[in-house]
Amino acid sequence: MTRYPFEYVVVRVVPRVERGESINAGVVVYCQELNYLGARTHLDADRLRALDPTADLDAIETALRALTDTCASAGHRPGCGGGDRATLPPAHRTTQHGRPARPGAHGPDDRPRR
Repeated sequence: MTRYPFEYVVVRVVPRVERGESINAGVVVYCQELNYLGARTHLDADRLRALDPTADLDAIETALRALTDTCASAGHRPGCGGGDRATLPPAHRTTQHGRPARPGAHGPDDRPRR
């Protein structure tokens, strides 16, 4: 049995960036050797409403559906891998230095000290 390396990224929904909360909403899978690109998504509306009751569920569902449709249309087409340099973007890691950023206007005394 031949084994092929796959790459993946987790799709997250971030309803309110300033709070730093997110929920997983899907995954994108890619294999260059098989010219495969696929995505599966699922939005847990109850979890999303718990984070932000005002979140636009229809808009988020539309964006997730567009992602899966785009991957499905490129899925097994020759050349969907984009050549030797194609990779999925790395997962974003957040490193926090000093105090957390606060939303709103800042005065001259609010500048970070170095």
